Amino acid sequence: MTTFPIERDDQRTILAASILIIIVPVMAASLRLLSRRIAKRTLDISDYLMVTAVVSSIVG
Repeated sequence: MTTFPIERDDQRTILAASILIIIVPVMAASLRLLSRRIAKRTLDISDYLMVTAVVSSIVG
């Protein structure tokens, strides 16, 4: 795996935005799944599709 040094402010900005774009959907999906568990509701197809979308957005 190749690593690149972060030397400029615009590189830091892009890195911060990328991290934020990963964290926000993961937190939203986690909170939704947690709320379904607290409400004692079963997961349905939309929940599975949401998890699939979050995972594929992180991997891809």
